[in-house]
Amino acid sequence: METHANTLNHKGFTFEIVILLVICILVSCKSSTSNENYYETKTHTDTLSVIATPLDTSYHFIKEVLNSSPTEVELILGSADNGYNTTKDCSMNMTSCIEATYQKGLYQILYFKNKAKFVYFQQTDLFTKDAIKYLGFPDWKPTFENLNIISWRGSSFVGNRGVGKLVPIKGINNISVYPTNNGFKGYVVIEIDNDYNLKF
Repeated sequence: METHANTLNHKGFTFEIVILLVICILVSCKSSTSNENYYETKTHTDTLSVIATPLDTSYHFIKEVLNSSPTEVELILGSADNGYNTTKDCSMNMTSCIEATYQKGLYQILYFKNKAKFVYFQQTDLFTKDAIKYLGFPDWKPTFENLNIISWRGSSFVGNRGVGKLVPIKGINNISVYPTNNGFKGYVVIEIDNDYNLKF
């Protein structure tokens, strides 16, 4: 009887150990799954927050200005500040052009053959390698950059083409952004090929 009792006690003890081990394994698995879910959720949430951040499109209207007539530009920027003036102080081999400013000088446009070929606007914070996207164009690495300019240059650009690849946007001669300097906000210059007359 003593031997049988001892055997029962030993079996009971072994059974309790097995039960404890099973409980520990279950708790450990639950904790591990919980941690995995935490990291998956956290990563998923972080990814969503990056994807959900919208691109600033407030300057996309500039594309509509390019190669537009004065009448079309006025629908976007309002009336010219002081009318339209013929000048020889032009850009990109224009023999003469028509110049106008808008919104109290915030925008300056040069028209060649009745198309907006040169657009200058100021008081911006677009001095970044992402500026080309903020202007509504496809993302592209700058052709040239230093502390004073970031530039995307097209195949017709005359002068220092820089070290990067030329921007593959048909009709673009040059897009350049300049930083804030001496308390004045930065500015942007966009030049379109004279012989390119399609919209962007």
